[in-house]
Amino acid sequence: MRPFCIRGFRLRRNGFTSSRSWRACFCRRWAAKERAKATNCLGNLRQISLATVLYGNDFREYIVMLYMNGATPPGAWFPSTDGTWWVDSLRPYMHTTNVIKCPSVQVGFGIAQNHPDIGGWRDNPAKLTSIKHPSDTVPYADGGLIANPTERNPDLWLEVKNMSQLYYRTPANEGYYDSDPERAVNRHNKRCNSGFADGHAAAVPVGTLGFQYFPGKGPTGQSAWGNRRWHSNGNGIYDERWKWDLE
Repeated sequence: MRPFCIRGFRLRRNGFTSSRSWRACFCRRWAAKERAKATNCLGNLRQISLATVLYGNDFREYIVMLYMNGATPPGAWFPSTDGTWWVDSLRPYMHTTNVIKCPSVQVGFGIAQNHPDIGGWRDNPAKLTSIKHPSDTVPYADGGLIANPTERNPDLWLEVKNMSQLYYRTPANEGYYDSDPERAVNRHNKRCNSGFADGHAAAVPVGTLGFQYFPGKGPTGQSAWGNRRWHSNGNGIYDERWKWDLE
């Protein structure tokens, strides 16, 4: 007779099954909860991506900055006289911090904005219209501190639990990319929930975002170092495999 689950126990009509069956039942319940968390996180990233598009519509097509000079508005989640984090810039479009949190993260938020290529820093924000391939560009993603930052394959990066920040670094963030390796990470069943510049969200392997291809190759095979503003070797040449830059 086929076993069934009641209140966490696996039963037969003639009593309990083996502890192995109970563990299997528990694992299925845990997996179902994790899938629900991943779905919730993906929905949050979709809302954040749409909020970014709405922000651009209201502010002359500017991309919301990771951290923007100036005092925060009244009621800010992170009040400061120095600058405003992206979550407070988008607050009028989101209303609750639940939207900026990954449910699988216990401490911190776990959802991060791209820094510096898209989110910028303090001043001179880029415009949405400067993103050449919005449906392939990732301003937001599951982000966390990486325990093995020298690993070249991003799909093998290991996250240090509960150490996430409000940003994920790109390879153009010279020095800090290695010394403080807050990066996009596969958190949900070997997938990284990602929010795209056109407003959609998808779960993709972090290896498909192209972090490992830096420095990269330009259209004719020349070395690609990206935006001159962010890297000392920046040469204005980009690799089409990068999903983390404006190009």
